[in-house]
Amino acid sequence: MNYFGTDLREHGHYFWQLEGGTMRKIPYNFKDYPFNPEDLPKREVGETIRKGDVKFYHIDGYTICAIEGSCVDNRWGTESVFFIKEILEDKEMIKRILSIPIALSIINQMPFNTLFTNQCG
Repeated sequence: MNYFGTDLREHGHYFWQLEGGTMRKIPYNFKDYPFNPEDLPKREVGETIRKGDVKFYHIDGYTICAIEGSCVDNRWGTESVFFIKEILEDKEMIKRILSIPIALSIINQMPFNTLFTNQCG
């Protein structure tokens, strides 16, 4: 699973590979992906976005779960974007994210409710 966002301690959005209980910063080039994670979740005209809002996307073979906000950075305009090069239904993507301990730690540390809040236990 890949992730674009902050780690559990510091501000600054980076690309990460999430595996088990670890997150490893990976070299990134926005041109490597058919989407820009900084633009997610997309805001529709007139739509109000709140911290914790979650949107799912399928773009060129990727399944993306974009959450408005960060587990560390409380400024507006932050995002936490989980993505995988595989097409999954939304519920399967949620299960996949929650099955990775470090991803679960990211979700659990978010200081706002998300659709994951009641599923994390």
